[in-house]
Amino acid sequence: PISRRPGWRVADLAERLRPERGVLAELAAERRSVAGAFRLSYDNLPAAAQRMFKLLALHPGERFDAPAAAAVADLPLGDARDLLDDLVDRHLLEEPSVGRYRFHDLVRAYAAEQAATLPAAERDAAVVGLLDHYLYVTLAATAPLESPATLAVRTRGVPKRPDLVRIAPADALQWLESERPNLTAAVELAAAERQDGYAWQLARALWRFLFQRCYTDDLLRTHQLGFAAAQRLGDERAIAIMRGFLASGYHHLGQYRTAIGHLEPAVAAYRRAGDRNGVVRTLLNLCQPYLHLGRFDTALASAMEALELARRMQDMNLLCHCAAAIADINLHMERFEVALVWSRRHLQLARQLDIPAHLGTALSNLGAARARLGQLGPAYRLLKAALRVTRRTANRYGESEVLHDLGIVLTGLDRPREAVAMHRAALANLPAGGDRPRLLEFRNSLAAALHRAGETDQALRVYREVLTAPAVARHPLQRARALDGIARCLLDRDERRPGAGWGRQATAYHSVATGGNEVRLRLAAAAEAEAAMCRSGVR
Repeated sequence: PISRRPGWRVADLAERLRPERGVLAELAAERRSVAGAFRLSYDNLPAAAQRMFKLLALHPGERFDAPAAAAVADLPLGDARDLLDDLVDRHLLEEPSVGRYRFHDLVRAYAAEQAATLPAAERDAAVVGLLDHYLYVTLAATAPLESPATLAVRTRGVPKRPDLVRIAPADALQWLESERPNLTAAVELAAAERQDGYAWQLARALWRFLFQRCYTDDLLRTHQLGFAAAQRLGDERAIAIMRGFLASGYHHLGQYRTAIGHLEPAVAAYRRAGDRNGVVRTLLNLCQPYLHLGRFDTALASAMEALELARRMQDMNLLCHCAAAIADINLHMERFEVALVWSRRHLQLARQLDIPAHLGTALSNLGAARARLGQLGPAYRLLKAALRVTRRTANRYGESEVLHDLGIVLTGLDRPREAVAMHRAALANLPAGGDRPRLLEFRNSLAAALHRAGETDQALRVYREVLTAPAVARHPLQRARALDGIARCLLDRDERRPGAGWGRQATAYHSVATGGNEVRLRLAAAAEAEAAMCRSGVR
């Protein structure tokens, strides 16, 4: 015991507990080691329970359910449950909630030591069984979230254990939420074990869920691993698929050039393969990063090429996506009447197809166009309808967008306190690791609503959060909006402040995003100088 070694340092203890020295062997109480205590329980297990105990150590997550245990051990579900109960009764497993199991950390370490004695073939078969189970249950759970266009690039095949896939939980979204740590860990396990087919296919199966729920860090990690796995396989189609979905994560982080660097080679690969669906989808995906880099004409050209291909294919769903993209591009270009026309086309197609995700996006774009045309009452009604539809699709990202647009409309309707509530709801819906450019935009809009509601101190605090955010350097538009907002807040506090007139003029910030009008850049710079001058004296 350490009490008998008063001269030991923490470093000495850490050295004794290094994994390669065998942690369990070092943990002892008098003459009985922890490993010895576990061995007594383990040795008294029936052979089937011993095998289950060892195989469960191969599971990469902290908690698991009975179907996962049945998959890793290749046993009927009933037999797996009986063995899990036996392990719980003998205190070698814990059941913290009904049907969910875990090892205590020290027991897991002992189980891992035992798993190392498994024959390589048995170990590999267990890993493949688990990965196959997670792949096909994830495919079943995420299918309702997919659009027809993205369903076309999902894995086709037969699960090794269809009996386990058939009993997938009724609440697929809740299962995905609870299993998310296991599923992302399974992609990492597949990559580490060079099970490259499972690595990229499981990443792909997870994409829609991770994208819509704004789990951007998980999306990037799994798809980077999936992309590397596809490259190791030399599978050009898999590489193109991974490039396309990986780009969505970079786009959410505001790394638009990196996103384009994946999407443009993907378009070329789909062209070589004669995959028109892939070409159309990827051309449309290119529109957003082009827009955010100010390449409006390039974005529109990409969308129009996609539209022409979709027309030749007579693919109603792809035409729906094209109409949505063209409406959005025209909103960015401030061609609001044109955006209204394309949003109406999108809504008509969405109704024919009866796809809620399309319907929600069409209503949202219609509301945004009507709002920018000053038609605030109709815009509010359209956006409320869009919110109801989008909530049915479990699309957290889309819901946040609609809440944000509702906040802007409520501000225009001179209902600033309701607008503040909407903007806070939009922010709460985006997790910290979600769409980082959107977080900046949403904070700026919240600050504007707070200022309109007379909460100038809070507005200043939120604007300054935007200016100090690490991502703001890559987003000059949001930086300029924050500077303009600070200048306006300071002007309201003291009309006599020297140079405060710059704050009024700095409202023309839009061209900052595209590196345009030099005068507007100078106005934004002047607003920044004014804000810096006042920062130390204003809280």
